Amino acid sequence: MKSDTKSKLNKIFNFYGRKGQEYKLIEEMAELTQAIIKNDRENIIEEMADVQNILLQLRLNFNSNERKQFAETFNKKIERQLNRIESEKIQLQR
Repeated sequence: MKSDTKSKLNKIFNFYGRKGQEYKLIEEMAELTQAIIKNDRENIIEEMADVQNILLQLRLNFNSNERKQFAETFNKKIERQLNRIESEKIQLQR
């Protein structure tokens, strides 16, 4: 991510604060859920951008332990899902 983008995201985060952005994230995730339910592709894109914006703000403001924990958990989740896919493939072949 460009340093200019990081700077802008941090400016927003610092203005509203962690709690403010966590509450905003809840609101934006609800809007994304509604867009998905309605299968409104244009609105899905818009709401995904809103959610991603705030997620990035929160991640940029993790401390070093949180960054490490996030990276480990992120990778574990990917591996877990890949293992589930392999299990499902085996089930389908039976």
